[in-house]
Amino acid sequence: MCLKTVKKNRKFIFYDIDSDSRKKILHKVALALGKNEEIIFAVVYGGFLGSKVFRDIDIAIFTGYKVPYEDIWSYTESLAKNLKV
Repeated sequence: MCLKTVKKNRKFIFYDIDSDSRKKILHKVALALGKNEEIIFAVVYGGFLGSKVFRDIDIAIFTGYKVPYEDIWSYTESLAKNLKV
């Protein structure tokens, strides 16, 4: 699935994709996150859901405090690398 660049400037790239493609991306995200036993639930929010164009996918993840506070940033980076869709 190809993402169409709508606007490119020095800081951001914006994307415009159809509803079916967004559903496919969400399915891939759900499968990837489902492999992590510590994740109790995840919520997608922001522009990806409600706007015609978006620049990223916002995901809130609840682990029930299974990830120690001091490991949050490295855990987040690890998830982000694994979620490249």
